[in-house]
Amino acid sequence: AWYATLPPEKWDLAGNPGAVAEIQRCFDPDPRIGDRRQEIVFIGVNVPEPEVTELLDRILLTDEEWEAGEDEWAKWVDPFKEWDDAEEESEDEDEDEDEDEDEEAWE
Repeated sequence: AWYATLPPEKWDLAGNPGAVAEIQRCFDPDPRIGDRRQEIVFIGVNVPEPEVTELLDRILLTDEEWEAGEDEWAKWVDPFKEWDDAEEESEDEDEDEDEDEDEEAWE
């Protein structure tokens, strides 16, 4: 659970009095976000960090899109088709072929 979803008295801090301040330091000023966040890590050889960073920065919401909020976002077309476990299993079988293509893309 995110700390932001729980009252502070429910936080399991293992008797660490400084933990509350540390946790709250990581909170976003927007109360809808709190300590919620996602992180992504790329590990590899010859990964072009500037290019990857630029690509990821381009897909972030603009300030205007962010301010539009969830009701507006719900109206947007989902660019990802729905999938189920059967499709995921068939994709796993093709993984070796995809890995070869991915390696070529980074070169």
